[in-house]
Parts: sequence; C-alpha cells; structure tokens
Amino acid sequence: MWSLVLLIIAYKAGYNVLEVLKRVSAPPPIPPP
Repeated sequence: MWSLVLLIIAYKAGYNVLEVLKRVSAPPPIPPP
C-alpha cells in the first residue's frame, strides 16, 4: 500500500521537476532511469 503511494508521489515529483526544467530552459534533459 505504502509502496504504491510512494511510487505515485515520486512519479508526480519527477514530472514536476521535468516541467520546471523545460520552463527554465535547462541543459539537455537527463533520460529517466
């Protein structure tokens, strides 16, 4: 149960980070693990 919650949180956090990097025009994005 908790693993699923953490997975969702990590997924949303990672997505938000990618969006921020796009807006800031950061260097080439790092491919997801």
